[in-house]
Amino acid sequence: MIVIDRNLKLPLYEQVYNSVREDIISGKMCEGQALVPIRELAYTLGVSKNTVDLAYKQLLAEGYIRAKRGSGYFVENMEKYGIDIHADSDAGFSYNTPDRDEKKALYDFSFEVVNSSEFEWKKWKKCLNESLYEEEYNFNGYKDCRGDIGLRKSIADYIFMTRNVKCSAEQVVICSGTLYAINMIVNVINKYREKEYREEKQASCDPECENHIKNVFASKGYKICAFGDNCIKNIIYVSPSHQYPLGYTMSYDIRKEYIDYAEKNDAFIIENDCDSEFTYGKSRIPSMQSMDADRVIYISSVSRILSPNIRLAYMVLPKNFTDIFMEIYDGYRTAVPVLHQRTLARYIELGYMQKHIRRLLHTNEEKFDIILEYLEKLEEEGHINIIGQPAGGYIAVKPVKRRKNISLLEYAQKEGIILYEEGEYVLIGYLSIDREDINAAAVKLYDVIKGYA
Repeated sequence: MIVIDRNLKLPLYEQVYNSVREDIISGKMCEGQALVPIRELAYTLGVSKNTVDLAYKQLLAEGYIRAKRGSGYFVENMEKYGIDIHADSDAGFSYNTPDRDEKKALYDFSFEVVNSSEFEWKKWKKCLNESLYEEEYNFNGYKDCRGDIGLRKSIADYIFMTRNVKCSAEQVVICSGTLYAINMIVNVINKYREKEYREEKQASCDPECENHIKNVFASKGYKICAFGDNCIKNIIYVSPSHQYPLGYTMSYDIRKEYIDYAEKNDAFIIENDCDSEFTYGKSRIPSMQSMDADRVIYISSVSRILSPNIRLAYMVLPKNFTDIFMEIYDGYRTAVPVLHQRTLARYIELGYMQKHIRRLLHTNEEKFDIILEYLEKLEEEGHINIIGQPAGGYIAVKPVKRRKNISLLEYAQKEGIILYEEGEYVLIGYLSIDREDINAAAVKLYDVIKGYA
């Protein structure tokens, strides 16, 4: 039974949505059962047809109901989308983390997860709802393999304004993650240069680039070498704004050196612009793509500034690559749901993205300063060395002493915090920790590292 309470602050369409969803999950409404027609339900509840229509469209988008042309809406088979109708509808989502004692974990110093409480979900939901109201065309049929044109236009404008990336919407490709983008662009480069690769292909990566990125190049037949090695590089992969794992920001002069090499040797640069927002008071160096739009393929994502769960990255192709990309991928379907794409486009168009980033930078700078203060204290006391350039979403440190019987990570976990390691370095992130908890988390981190030493 649908109940509307006009004294609640909850929007009317959400009350309708929640009531119908609860009836479906609880089993009160069975698979195949028809929903009350929009006009009839609106009259019964004393609300507008748009209110009911929006609630039904949200249920449709989330897989609770299906639409049958000319007949209305019907309850969907919940097992089709992996929805457990016996689950507690208020339980929310839970994620299992292997080999961790979640009961003891007080703070997780992850550098790959952002704090969802810092994201204004109400504004995102507003954009989602407005997207749901768009024409039927927007949600029927297949789209351009590069993604929704509205989002591509919004991103082209956004990255020109923030990173001086010069491109048109035709050059922007929406991807479901950075690895997917790299995989696609290597295929395009191979196609572009297929007649020239008679000998071994060479790719240059940052010295301690992530293994999964190296694996992409290796799977495409590339031999990995460092930029300074005496070999001809066909592709150069860099993350100049925040090099993994030490966090260095590449200077303008070094960026120019890379671009000069690419021009001289007819090579291409893949620029992963990760963490470029988190400079904390320092001026941001413009993207490498702004220095050479013909040689640099620009890649970025919204994972660190919005949510990793959105799974949306994008890349900018050089103009002479667009036809080749379409030749390879025309017929493929964009992997990112169109509804997510249109929601993000609206989020950018309304100026929410810029406001969110400014607020996020302010919050993260406060957290960064607090964590860095305690790490510098540990360094002064001789327990760690702060390595690299503190910026981005984490700070890399190197423990001075290591116990033989237990690692720092294992010791920290027993003491209630989770740390992350890359080779001999410990990467201490702070994006996922609540602003209200950052002082307590920093004190606990200090005590654990000092206790281990």
